[in-house]
Amino acid sequence: MTTAALPISRMTLYYKEGSTDKVYQVELLPKDDGYVVNFQYGRRGSTLTCGTKTQDPVDLEKATKAFQKVVTEKKAKGYTEDTSGKVFTMSHNEANNTGLAPQLLNNIEESTLNAYIADPNWMMQQKFDGKRMMIRRTGDKIEGINRRGLTCGLPDVIQDTLLENTKSDFLIDGECVGEVYYAFDYLEDDGTDMRTDTALDRYDALKADFDDLGPVVIVVPNATSPARKRKLLEEVRSGNFEGVVFKKVNSLYRSGRPNKLGDQLKFKFTATADVVVSKVNDKRSVSMIVYDESGYSVNIGSCTIPPNYEIPEEDDVIEVRYLYAYPNGALYQPVYQGKRSDKALEECLVSQLKYKAGTEEEE
Repeated sequence: MTTAALPISRMTLYYKEGSTDKVYQVELLPKDDGYVVNFQYGRRGSTLTCGTKTQDPVDLEKATKAFQKVVTEKKAKGYTEDTSGKVFTMSHNEANNTGLAPQLLNNIEESTLNAYIADPNWMMQQKFDGKRMMIRRTGDKIEGINRRGLTCGLPDVIQDTLLENTKSDFLIDGECVGEVYYAFDYLEDDGTDMRTDTALDRYDALKADFDDLGPVVIVVPNATSPARKRKLLEEVRSGNFEGVVFKKVNSLYRSGRPNKLGDQLKFKFTATADVVVSKVNDKRSVSMIVYDESGYSVNIGSCTIPPNYEIPEEDDVIEVRYLYAYPNGALYQPVYQGKRSDKALEECLVSQLKYKAGTEEEE
């Protein structure tokens, strides 16, 4: 009689939000001469889907790291050990929760671009397709902070550059693209809160303190005159970059996203959406959902995962680029852009979708 190996470590996590009620189990098990990390996931009370994080047995140190990584990622997405599925604001992330939050931007339509370009009260910057990240220096410590206010990984080359070329404490805002950080706002300078300074004054100070740190840390160029804004827009569009950002020159820095427009706005040449993987299909494909205002899931079709990407798992938040959405929510020609570990499930709302012109009225 063969006895199944007992797990060295096991954890069961739960997630409940609106009509969503899911469970995720992960185990670290001995196998052959090494160890494996296996998982199961699905709706609570249903048959769970099985998978593994280790295709072949690895040593105990690697297996333990893989196990801990899974647990950390799931808890960051709102999973909890409490069987009720209730998320406690300051539980596993307490040590990593900085209490900081970036200012988030609402979208504008192309039909409004000329008004913002012509208005001298609005300045414009290029929008980069990276991960939103604040960077804070405290003494000799440099740390990244994601859009959810949690400390996060920062490429060594960026960390080293900032440690070697800055002296005082600071908090800056920007986007991380690979191993390059694009800084676009200045929030704190050596203990002084700059959020109540105007956007233009903050930018001038950012440029003065950080403009000579390239090519690893780059201050995003800023355009204020209508002529320069039109030129920058043409450069960004012709370069096939993501889009541009408009900021009211005399505006303060306010954390969070305003209900209507606001003092910082973004325009993207192509639409992107943050969506939730609801199912992993055959042939490198995943099904996708977003949530409506009541918290119920809305199916928005499927997306193929390119062979150079790892296939995401159920409940992962991913970013997809697409042409437009149909009124029933399905995305037309979605293209996988990668996982978004800095986004929460509850941020994946149907309201972010961009519909094909005319279809909403026709329906």
